[in-house]
Amino acid sequence: MRTSCFLSIVLASLPILGTCLATSAANAYAFDNDSSRHYQNDSRQDGARHHRHKKRHHRHRSDVDESNTPNVRGNFTTPSPTTPITPTITPTTPIQTTPTTPTTPIAPQPVLPANTSGRYIPAPGTTWHWQLQGMNTNVDATVFDFDLFALAESPQIIQALHSANPKRYVICYFSAGTSEDWRPDIKEFFASDMKNSVEGGPGGQPWEGERWLDVHSLNVRFIMTKRLDLAQKIGCDGVEPDNVDGFDNPNTGLSYGAQDQLDYNKFLAEEAHKRNLSIGLKNDLKQIPALVNFFDFAVNEQCNEYQECNELLPFIRQGKAVFNAEYASKYVNNPLPVCEYAKANQFSSLILDIELTDKTRIACK
Repeated sequence: MRTSCFLSIVLASLPILGTCLATSAANAYAFDNDSSRHYQNDSRQDGARHHRHKKRHHRHRSDVDESNTPNVRGNFTTPSPTTPITPTITPTTPIQTTPTTPTTPIAPQPVLPANTSGRYIPAPGTTWHWQLQGMNTNVDATVFDFDLFALAESPQIIQALHSANPKRYVICYFSAGTSEDWRPDIKEFFASDMKNSVEGGPGGQPWEGERWLDVHSLNVRFIMTKRLDLAQKIGCDGVEPDNVDGFDNPNTGLSYGAQDQLDYNKFLAEEAHKRNLSIGLKNDLKQIPALVNFFDFAVNEQCNEYQECNELLPFIRQGKAVFNAEYASKYVNNPLPVCEYAKANQFSSLILDIELTDKTRIACK
Protein backbone atom coordinates (compact mmCIF):
# COMPACT_ATOMS: atom_id res chain seq x y z
CA MET A 1 0.00 0.00 0.00
CA ARG A 2 2.81 2.44 0.86
CA THR A 3 4.56 1.69 -2.44
CA SER A 4 1.32 2.31 -4.35
CA CYS A 5 0.77 5.67 -2.62
CA PHE A 6 4.34 6.73 -3.27
CA LEU A 7 4.02 5.94 -6.97
CA SER A 8 0.74 7.84 -7.14
CA ILE A 9 2.42 10.94 -5.69
CA VAL A 10 5.34 10.68 -8.14
CA LEU A 11 3.07 10.31 -11.16
CA ALA A 12 0.78 13.12 -10.04
CA SER A 13 3.74 15.50 -9.81
CA LEU A 14 4.95 14.86 -13.38
CA PRO A 15 2.59 17.40 -15.08
CA ILE A 16 3.91 20.10 -12.73
CA LEU A 17 7.51 19.15 -13.55
CA GLY A 18 6.69 19.21 -17.29
CA THR A 19 5.16 22.68 -16.95
CA CYS A 20 8.27 23.97 -15.21
CA LEU A 21 10.53 22.56 -17.93
CA ALA A 22 8.38 24.07 -20.69
CA THR A 23 8.41 27.45 -18.96
CA SER A 24 12.20 27.35 -18.65
CA ALA A 25 12.54 26.53 -22.34
CA ALA A 26 10.22 29.34 -23.39
CA ASN A 27 12.30 31.86 -21.44
CA ALA A 28 15.57 30.58 -22.83
CA TYR A 29 15.64 32.58 -26.03
CA ALA A 30 17.59 35.70 -26.81
CA PHE A 31 17.64 38.18 -29.65
CA ASP A 32 20.74 38.83 -31.69
CA ASN A 33 20.88 42.53 -32.39
CA ASP A 34 21.20 43.54 -36.00
CA SER A 35 22.69 46.97 -35.56
CA SER A 36 24.10 47.52 -39.02
CA ARG A 37 21.31 48.44 -41.43
CA HIS A 38 21.47 50.14 -44.78
CA TYR A 39 18.41 51.56 -46.47
CA GLN A 40 18.31 52.18 -50.18
CA ASN A 41 16.31 55.28 -50.98
CA ASP A 42 13.00 54.45 -52.62
CA SER A 43 11.14 57.28 -54.27
CA ARG A 44 7.99 55.12 -54.38
CA GLN A 45 7.75 54.39 -50.66
CA ASP A 46 4.36 56.05 -50.39
CA GLY A 47 3.20 54.16 -53.46
CA ALA A 48 4.43 50.84 -52.12
CA ARG A 49 2.10 50.85 -49.16
CA HIS A 50 1.18 47.48 -50.29
CA HIS A 51 -1.44 45.12 -49.72
CA ARG A 52 0.35 43.06 -47.18
CA HIS A 53 -2.79 43.17 -45.10
CA LYS A 54 -5.01 43.12 -48.10
CA LYS A 55 -3.62 39.79 -49.05
CA ARG A 56 -6.52 38.14 -47.38
CA HIS A 57 -9.33 40.42 -48.33
CA HIS A 58 -11.85 38.06 -46.83
CA ARG A 59 -10.30 38.72 -43.42
CA HIS A 60 -10.97 41.85 -41.43
CA ARG A 61 -7.64 43.41 -40.63
CA SER A 62 -9.05 44.83 -37.41
CA ASP A 63 -8.46 41.42 -35.82
CA VAL A 64 -4.71 41.92 -36.09
CA ASP A 65 -3.25 43.69 -33.08
CA GLU A 66 -0.21 45.60 -34.19
CA SER A 67 -1.07 48.98 -32.69
CA ASN A 68 1.84 48.87 -30.25
CA THR A 69 4.33 47.00 -32.39
CA PRO A 70 7.81 48.10 -31.22
CA ASN A 71 10.95 48.53 -33.25
CA VAL A 72 12.42 45.06 -32.91
CA ARG A 73 15.06 43.41 -35.06
CA GLY A 74 17.03 40.25 -34.60
CA ASN A 75 17.01 36.48 -34.82
CA PHE A 76 15.14 34.02 -32.66
CA THR A 77 16.78 30.67 -31.98
CA THR A 78 14.32 27.98 -30.99
CA PRO A 79 15.45 26.30 -27.75
CA SER A 80 16.35 22.64 -27.92
CA PRO A 81 13.64 20.53 -26.30
CA THR A 82 14.42 19.14 -22.86
CA THR A 83 14.26 15.35 -22.63
CA PRO A 84 11.36 14.50 -20.30
CA ILE A 85 12.05 12.41 -17.23
CA THR A 86 10.33 9.03 -17.40
CA PRO A 87 9.92 7.20 -14.08
CA THR A 88 10.85 3.52 -14.00
CA ILE A 89 8.21 1.35 -12.37
CA THR A 90 8.77 -2.36 -11.81
CA PRO A 91 5.42 -4.11 -11.42
CA THR A 92 5.17 -7.01 -9.04
CA THR A 93 2.84 -8.89 -11.40
CA PRO A 94 3.72 -9.22 -15.09
CA ILE A 95 1.49 -7.06 -17.29
CA GLN A 96 -0.31 -8.89 -20.07
CA THR A 97 -0.12 -6.85 -23.27
CA THR A 98 -2.47 -7.12 -26.23
CA PRO A 99 -0.79 -7.02 -29.66
CA THR A 100 -1.60 -3.75 -31.40
CA THR A 101 -2.97 -3.57 -34.91
CA PRO A 102 -0.36 -1.98 -37.19
CA THR A 103 -1.35 1.42 -38.49
CA THR A 104 -1.74 2.03 -42.20
CA PRO A 105 1.36 3.83 -43.50
CA ILE A 106 0.83 7.27 -44.96
CA ALA A 107 1.01 7.21 -48.73
CA PRO A 108 4.11 9.03 -49.98
CA GLN A 109 3.54 12.42 -51.56
CA PRO A 110 4.24 12.74 -55.29
CA VAL A 111 7.72 14.03 -56.04
CA LEU A 112 8.30 16.07 -59.15
CA PRO A 113 11.24 15.33 -61.44
CA ALA A 114 14.46 17.18 -60.66
CA ASN A 115 14.45 20.79 -61.81
CA THR A 116 16.17 20.89 -65.18
CA SER A 117 14.77 24.25 -66.26
CA GLY A 118 17.62 26.27 -64.83
CA ARG A 119 15.31 28.62 -62.97
CA TYR A 120 15.78 29.12 -59.24
CA ILE A 121 13.55 27.02 -56.96
CA PRO A 122 14.16 27.86 -53.27
CA ALA A 123 14.40 24.85 -50.98
CA PRO A 124 12.58 24.48 -47.65
CA GLY A 125 14.25 26.51 -44.93
CA THR A 126 15.78 29.09 -47.29
CA THR A 127 16.34 32.37 -45.46
CA TRP A 128 14.51 35.39 -46.84
CA HIS A 129 13.92 39.10 -46.38
CA TRP A 130 10.58 40.70 -47.30
CA GLN A 131 10.22 44.46 -47.49
CA LEU A 132 7.83 46.44 -49.68
CA GLN A 133 8.60 49.93 -48.39
CA GLY A 134 12.28 50.70 -48.77
CA MET A 135 14.93 48.12 -49.59
CA ASN A 136 17.37 47.07 -46.87
CA THR A 137 20.03 44.94 -48.53
CA ASN A 138 22.22 44.56 -45.45
CA VAL A 139 20.39 41.49 -44.16
CA ASP A 140 21.72 37.97 -43.74
CA ALA A 141 19.39 36.23 -46.18
CA THR A 142 19.45 34.22 -49.38
CA VAL A 143 16.23 35.58 -50.93
CA PHE A 144 15.25 39.25 -51.07
CA ASP A 145 11.61 40.02 -51.91
CA PHE A 146 11.18 43.67 -53.02
CA ASP A 147 8.66 45.67 -55.04
CA LEU A 148 8.98 45.21 -58.81
CA PHE A 149 8.42 48.85 -59.73
CA ALA A 150 10.78 50.13 -57.04
CA LEU A 151 13.46 47.78 -58.35
CA ALA A 152 12.78 48.93 -61.91
CA GLU A 153 13.75 52.44 -60.79
CA SER A 154 16.91 51.14 -59.09
CA PRO A 155 17.95 47.96 -60.94
CA GLN A 156 21.48 48.35 -59.63
CA ILE A 157 20.19 46.92 -56.35
CA ILE A 158 19.64 43.55 -58.03
CA GLN A 159 23.03 43.74 -59.68
CA ALA A 160 24.70 44.57 -56.36
CA LEU A 161 23.01 41.68 -54.55
CA HIS A 162 24.02 39.23 -57.27
CA SER A 163 27.58 40.56 -57.42
CA ALA A 164 28.07 40.40 -53.66
CA ASN A 165 26.93 36.77 -53.54
CA PRO A 166 25.97 34.70 -56.59
CA LYS A 167 23.81 32.57 -54.32
CA ARG A 168 21.55 35.49 -53.47
CA TYR A 169 18.25 35.74 -55.32
CA VAL A 170 15.75 38.54 -55.86
CA ILE A 171 11.99 38.01 -55.94
CA CYS A 172 9.96 40.87 -57.44
CA TYR A 173 6.54 41.67 -56.02
CA PHE A 174 3.53 43.01 -57.94
CA SER A 175 -0.23 42.75 -57.62
CA ALA A 176 -1.75 40.49 -60.27
CA GLY A 177 -5.32 40.61 -58.97
CA THR A 178 -5.85 44.32 -58.32
CA SER A 179 -5.15 47.62 -60.04
CA GLU A 180 -3.29 50.31 -58.10
CA ASP A 181 -3.65 53.86 -59.34
CA TRP A 182 -0.11 54.83 -58.33
CA ARG A 183 1.54 52.33 -60.66
CA PRO A 184 3.16 53.58 -63.87
CA ASP A 185 1.06 51.29 -66.07
CA ILE A 186 -2.32 52.17 -64.54
CA LYS A 187 -3.52 53.91 -67.71
CA GLU A 188 -3.14 50.70 -69.68
CA PHE A 189 -6.12 49.14 -67.90
CA PHE A 190 -9.54 49.56 -69.47
CA ALA A 191 -12.33 50.89 -67.29
CA SER A 192 -14.08 47.56 -67.76
CA ASP A 193 -11.04 45.73 -66.34
CA MET A 194 -11.43 47.30 -62.91
CA LYS A 195 -14.27 46.40 -60.58
CA ASN A 196 -15.00 47.02 -56.88
CA SER A 197 -12.61 48.75 -54.52
CA VAL A 198 -10.56 46.46 -52.30
CA GLU A 199 -11.94 46.32 -48.79
CA GLY A 200 -10.08 45.95 -45.53
CA GLY A 201 -8.21 49.25 -45.33
CA PRO A 202 -7.62 51.48 -42.29
CA GLY A 203 -10.73 52.13 -40.23
CA GLY A 204 -12.64 49.53 -42.19
CA GLN A 205 -12.58 51.69 -45.31
CA PRO A 206 -11.63 50.45 -48.80
CA TRP A 207 -8.01 50.74 -49.86
CA GLU A 208 -7.70 54.02 -51.68
CA GLY A 209 -6.89 53.70 -55.36
CA GLU A 210 -7.05 49.90 -55.52
CA ARG A 211 -9.67 47.85 -57.32
CA TRP A 212 -10.18 44.21 -58.20
CA LEU A 213 -9.24 43.15 -61.72
CA ASP A 214 -11.25 40.98 -64.08
CA VAL A 215 -9.11 37.86 -64.49
CA HIS A 216 -10.96 36.97 -67.69
CA SER A 217 -9.80 40.13 -69.44
CA LEU A 218 -7.25 39.57 -72.21
CA ASN A 219 -6.02 43.10 -71.60
CA VAL A 220 -5.36 42.37 -67.93
CA ARG A 221 -3.41 39.27 -68.90
CA PHE A 222 -1.43 41.23 -71.49
CA ILE A 223 -0.46 43.83 -68.85
CA MET A 224 0.67 41.05 -66.51
CA THR A 225 2.90 39.58 -69.24
CA LYS A 226 4.46 43.03 -69.65
CA ARG A 227 5.16 43.11 -65.92
CA LEU A 228 6.81 39.71 -66.22
CA ASP A 229 8.84 41.06 -69.15
CA LEU A 230 9.96 43.91 -66.88
CA ALA A 231 10.95 41.47 -64.13
CA GLN A 232 13.02 39.48 -66.60
CA LYS A 233 14.62 42.61 -68.05
CA ILE A 234 15.86 44.03 -64.74
CA GLY A 235 17.23 40.68 -63.55
CA CYS A 236 14.65 39.34 -61.10
CA ASP A 237 15.10 35.66 -60.31
CA GLY A 238 11.43 35.17 -59.54
CA VAL A 239 8.14 36.95 -58.95
CA GLU A 240 5.49 37.18 -56.23
CA PRO A 241 2.13 38.03 -57.82
CA ASP A 242 -0.29 39.13 -55.11
CA ASN A 243 -4.07 39.03 -54.71
CA VAL A 244 -4.55 35.79 -56.62
CA ASP A 245 -7.39 34.52 -54.45
CA GLY A 246 -10.14 36.99 -55.30
CA PHE A 247 -12.55 34.17 -56.11
CA ASP A 248 -12.79 33.63 -52.35
CA ASN A 249 -13.94 37.21 -51.75
CA PRO A 250 -17.67 37.91 -52.25
CA ASN A 251 -17.22 41.67 -52.75
CA THR A 252 -15.04 41.91 -55.84
CA GLY A 253 -17.87 42.93 -58.16
CA LEU A 254 -16.80 40.08 -60.42
CA SER A 255 -18.53 36.90 -61.41
CA TYR A 256 -15.93 34.17 -61.29
CA GLY A 257 -15.33 31.03 -59.33
CA ALA A 258 -12.56 28.68 -58.26
CA GLN A 259 -11.98 27.30 -61.75
CA ASP A 260 -11.56 30.81 -63.19
CA GLN A 261 -8.99 31.57 -60.50
CA LEU A 262 -7.14 28.34 -61.19
CA ASP A 263 -6.99 29.18 -64.89
CA TYR A 264 -5.62 32.66 -64.20
CA ASN A 265 -3.05 31.47 -61.67
CA LYS A 266 -1.82 28.74 -64.00
CA PHE A 267 -1.56 31.35 -66.75
CA LEU A 268 0.69 33.47 -64.51
CA ALA A 269 2.87 30.46 -63.67
CA GLU A 270 3.24 29.39 -67.27
CA GLU A 271 4.14 32.91 -68.43
CA ALA A 272 6.70 33.30 -65.63
CA HIS A 273 8.32 29.99 -66.54
CA LYS A 274 8.52 31.00 -70.22
CA ARG A 275 10.79 33.81 -69.02
CA ASN A 276 12.79 31.49 -66.76
CA LEU A 277 11.36 33.20 -63.69
CA SER A 278 10.37 31.22 -60.62
CA ILE A 279 6.95 32.13 -59.24
CA GLY A 280 5.42 31.95 -55.78
CA LEU A 281 1.81 31.20 -54.89
CA LYS A 282 0.59 33.96 -52.60
CA ASN A 283 -1.83 32.71 -49.94
CA ASP A 284 -4.71 31.03 -51.89
CA LEU A 285 -4.61 28.12 -49.48
CA LYS A 286 -7.74 26.44 -50.80
CA GLN A 287 -6.16 25.85 -54.20
CA ILE A 288 -2.75 24.58 -53.10
CA PRO A 289 -3.53 20.93 -53.97
CA ALA A 290 -4.35 21.98 -57.54
CA LEU A 291 -1.50 24.50 -57.93
CA VAL A 292 1.50 23.15 -56.03
CA ASN A 293 2.85 21.47 -59.16
CA PHE A 294 2.72 24.74 -61.09
CA PHE A 295 4.39 27.05 -58.55
CA ASP A 296 7.98 27.05 -57.28
CA PHE A 297 7.45 28.29 -53.72
CA ALA A 298 4.72 29.71 -51.47
CA VAL A 299 4.41 33.09 -49.80
CA ASN A 300 1.99 33.12 -46.90
CA GLU A 301 0.73 35.62 -44.38
CA GLN A 302 -0.48 34.71 -40.92
CA CYS A 303 -0.95 30.96 -41.23
CA ASN A 304 0.15 30.63 -37.60
CA GLU A 305 -2.35 33.21 -36.44
CA TYR A 306 -5.19 31.50 -38.26
CA GLN A 307 -3.90 27.95 -37.63
CA GLU A 308 -3.62 27.15 -41.33
CA CYS A 309 0.07 26.29 -41.72
CA ASN A 310 -0.50 22.59 -42.32
CA GLU A 311 -2.25 23.49 -45.57
CA LEU A 312 1.11 24.67 -46.94
CA LEU A 313 2.95 21.40 -46.28
CA PRO A 314 2.48 20.11 -49.86
CA PHE A 315 5.12 22.67 -50.92
CA ILE A 316 7.56 21.38 -48.31
CA ARG A 317 6.96 17.78 -49.40
CA GLN A 318 7.90 18.74 -52.94
CA GLY A 319 11.13 20.40 -51.81
CA LYS A 320 9.84 23.96 -52.24
CA ALA A 321 10.17 26.79 -49.74
CA VAL A 322 7.29 28.23 -47.73
CA PHE A 323 8.00 31.89 -46.96
CA ASN A 324 5.80 32.81 -44.00
CA ALA A 325 5.19 36.22 -42.41
CA GLU A 326 3.38 36.95 -39.17
CA TYR A 327 2.35 40.40 -37.92
CA ALA A 328 0.56 40.01 -34.57
CA SER A 329 2.21 41.75 -31.64
CA LYS A 330 1.86 38.59 -29.54
CA TYR A 331 4.51 37.00 -31.75
CA VAL A 332 6.81 39.99 -31.40
CA ASN A 333 6.61 39.53 -27.65
CA ASN A 334 6.97 35.76 -27.85
CA PRO A 335 8.20 34.30 -31.17
CA LEU A 336 8.40 30.77 -29.75
CA PRO A 337 5.13 29.37 -31.21
CA VAL A 338 5.98 30.59 -34.72
CA CYS A 339 9.60 29.52 -34.59
CA GLU A 340 8.89 26.10 -33.11
CA TYR A 341 6.54 25.30 -35.98
CA ALA A 342 9.00 26.73 -38.51
CA LYS A 343 11.85 24.63 -37.18
CA ALA A 344 9.79 21.45 -37.09
CA ASN A 345 8.41 21.91 -40.62
CA GLN A 346 11.24 23.76 -42.41
CA PHE A 347 9.23 26.95 -42.89
CA SER A 348 11.07 30.22 -43.54
CA SER A 349 9.24 32.37 -40.99
CA LEU A 350 9.59 36.06 -40.21
CA ILE A 351 7.76 38.27 -37.73
CA LEU A 352 7.35 41.69 -39.33
CA ASP A 353 5.57 45.00 -39.00
CA ILE A 354 2.40 44.89 -41.06
CA GLU A 355 3.50 47.79 -43.26
CA LEU A 356 6.59 45.81 -44.28
CA THR A 357 8.91 48.75 -43.64
CA ASP A 358 11.63 46.67 -41.92
CA LYS A 359 10.86 48.46 -38.64
CA THR A 360 10.23 45.06 -37.03
CA ARG A 361 12.03 41.95 -38.22
CA ILE A 362 12.50 38.78 -36.21
CA ALA A 363 13.85 35.82 -38.16
CA CYS A 364 13.32 32.29 -36.88
CA LYS A 365 16.56 30.29 -36.81
